[in-house]
Amino acid sequence: MKISVFAPLAAFYWQLSCVTATPVNTPDTTDIVPYVDIEERQFKIVVDCNELINQVLRTINAYPQYTAQAVAVGKKIVLPSVTAFSICKTFKTQAIDCTYAAGSVASAISLAIVHGIFDSSPPEEGATTATPSKRGELLYEHIGNYLRSAGAEFELVSVRPLLERREENGLSIEVRGMREPDQAISTDFRITSRLDGSGLVQTTPFSEDAVARRSSTRPGFKIAWEVSGRTGNKPAQQAVTALGQVVADDWKTRVQAQPNVGDYIGLIDMQSCGRIQLRIIPEDGGFGTNYETVDKCNA
Repeated sequence: MKISVFAPLAAFYWQLSCVTATPVNTPDTTDIVPYVDIEERQFKIVVDCNELINQVLRTINAYPQYTAQAVAVGKKIVLPSVTAFSICKTFKTQAIDCTYAAGSVASAISLAIVHGIFDSSPPEEGATTATPSKRGELLYEHIGNYLRSAGAEFELVSVRPLLERREENGLSIEVRGMREPDQAISTDFRITSRLDGSGLVQTTPFSEDAVARRSSTRPGFKIAWEVSGRTGNKPAQQAVTALGQVVADDWKTRVQAQPNVGDYIGLIDMQSCGRIQLRIIPEDGGFGTNYETVDKCNA
């Protein structure tokens, strides 16, 4: 495992300080079970998509305070076109479904939660109070420590300024060759962070080729996020990975059952830790760091 750009600081310990995140007494903190009080936990989200869902998915038995919700999907009107299912099959040679891609999407959602919540801390806490350089060091340490504590393997984590004039304090974070336990393939991730609580995670199949990694022509998925309701509390680590998997499993089920689905919008509610709305976008190349709204689907 390599590290670059910023020398490690003193160990940054993961904070399980979310007031509402005290786990109930259960032997398995990632045991996921159906949630009963659907109407009570459902958020009414206004989005511009051609199929609304608004369905609470599942909760984590140890953290019933956290919920995930499928909000909507955008179905392609004119085929053939780029759909989530067509991009799924690019993640591994001879892939016939979204099994391999779903693992990468789950990891990308977890990274969005970890990074979005931490980097969107209120002014008195977290990386937003630091200079851009210091903020990069903090985020570098935070992402690296999360990956190691989750048991993920990775080749490199690097941080650099986002080279856009309108995003002077933005950061681009690369996670190369990442594979979580029980995943069959490694994936490259690029996180684009903004100070307004929004950002992107791009996930593409792992490449050994340095030129290919720098290219924006590889197919993959772009996960846009927007954070709201942030108070400064941190989500429980065990819940982060499980919530990413919950949303990715629902995404996979819908994409495989309806191959004309393009975008997918979901919402994760972590009570006093905040909420994060997500949009999963298939890309056949031409990845950019441009802002992607989380309340509209491309049809």
